[in-house]
Amino acid sequence: MARGAGCSRTWLHAAFAAQGHRVMGALRELRLQRAQALIARSPRLHVGALAWRCGFASPSDFAKLFRARFGLSPTEWHQRARPAGA
Repeated sequence: MARGAGCSRTWLHAAFAAQGHRVMGALRELRLQRAQALIARSPRLHVGALAWRCGFASPSDFAKLFRARFGLSPTEWHQRARPAGA
């Protein structure tokens, strides 16, 4: 992230801290939002592959974080996002 923003890691962390946020928290949120979007577009769901594709090392950790953020497991979100009969 720091390289993409053209700054040092120290400056990036300081800038986030000044706003009351953490770099890893923001990155986790971006990853979860990406996962949510991919789930909605996916005709099939494989939680392990989705977790890896969105930057999570562990499917179980991903599923716990997803549920904590969105109130549903990735599978439940997928079932609700897909129209009946699709």
